[in-house]
Amino acid sequence: MAKQAKRKYSRPALKKVVVVNSEASIDAMSQYVNQTMSAIYSLDVILFYIGSAQVAEEANARVDKLFEQKLQLFDKEISKLQKVVEDNDIEEIEYSQQRTKDYKVYSPLCATYIKLFKKFELNTNLIDRLWLNGELSSAQRNGKVLKLGRHMRNVSRQVINMSKMAMKVAQSEGKAEEVNASLKEIDPENNGKIADPQEALPVEVEGEEKEVA
Repeated sequence: MAKQAKRKYSRPALKKVVVVNSEASIDAMSQYVNQTMSAIYSLDVILFYIGSAQVAEEANARVDKLFEQKLQLFDKEISKLQKVVEDNDIEEIEYSQQRTKDYKVYSPLCATYIKLFKKFELNTNLIDRLWLNGELSSAQRNGKVLKLGRHMRNVSRQVINMSKMAMKVAQSEGKAEEVNASLKEIDPENNGKIADPQEALPVEVEGEEKEVA
């Protein structure tokens, strides 16, 4: 009797369209945002397959806490920048370039990360707007964008490292083949590939969370 093919899992998904204009956001989209989304996909799939519910819950909680910390930080900076815009009747600006990317969202963590990236874009838009209208010097503009970018890159590195750690657990439990097959279904752009679990990415120590100066 022929072996029946395993039916593919029916995953709910949202389609999110992300449009960015600032140079910092365009760079982020091309350099690490897509990779971070893939890492979140990987983490979700791996945690579904590994046997420890406690490990899965702790990993999800860590990522969620990380995202929430950065959302609060970015919201605080947006409020500060918007107040300067409103108080000084700052003119709108336009950009010479734009990038658009469609993302499939398979988990709340994916949606939260996209929300964080959109706030990064809003922050950099406001910074550029204030700079062009003479409210920020070039040095102030560059410093603010660099600090915001550092936060975004560290989020990316921490999520990627967590997905690598989870993959080690999956490999130790003999679940790597199932994980990779599922990843090919939901992340076709990367053909289900996950970064080498043996190579952790360095994360800059930020210390206590502070406002972006």
